[in-house]
Amino acid sequence: MLNLVKVAVTGDIAAGKSTVCRYFKKFKTYVIDTDKVVHKLLSSNAFVMQRVIKLLGKKILRKGKIDRKKISEKVFNDRKKLRSLEKIICPYLWKELKERYEREKKRGKNKIFMVEMPLLFETKSEKFFDYIILISAEEKFLKERYKKKDFEKRRKRFMNIEKKIKKSDFVIFNNSTLKDLKKEIQKIKKEIFIYE
Repeated sequence: MLNLVKVAVTGDIAAGKSTVCRYFKKFKTYVIDTDKVVHKLLSSNAFVMQRVIKLLGKKILRKGKIDRKKISEKVFNDRKKLRSLEKIICPYLWKELKERYEREKKRGKNKIFMVEMPLLFETKSEKFFDYIILISAEEKFLKERYKKKDFEKRRKRFMNIEKKIKKSDFVIFNNSTLKDLKKEIQKIKKEIFIYE
């Protein structure tokens, strides 16, 4: 059975995490976006939905469905509620990730199992992975790319970037062109395959 390497992609808001993951798909990489998994849980897992509504109240509903924007408004300034929300969602998220990993390992078609996880360190999830790729950029570029008013509020939720750098295997500073970003990805890809 093929050794399927587990790689996490994390980093700042609008740093280019999704772009990195998309490009890696060219190199026998299975990619999971944890935001999409969480969205699915909040829209189709009855038990998760029930517990989230109980925690945050019926005001998070819009036309009978959970509105993620309303969840954000409720939890971003309330760390206690945020942690309670994570305690509800994380076990189901990890169940999904581990099931997909085992399934992909059996299929044997890919060499890398990549998970895009913005709050990797904040949720203490790094131990699952063989390698961690951190994507960052200068603040002016992050603000330009994000283009929403709540940039500062959202960024407060993230761990200090210096701490993240120390905990990561590879760091990309995405301050330049897409061409330069692809060069950095190529270097990392080669190193991962050399180590394995």
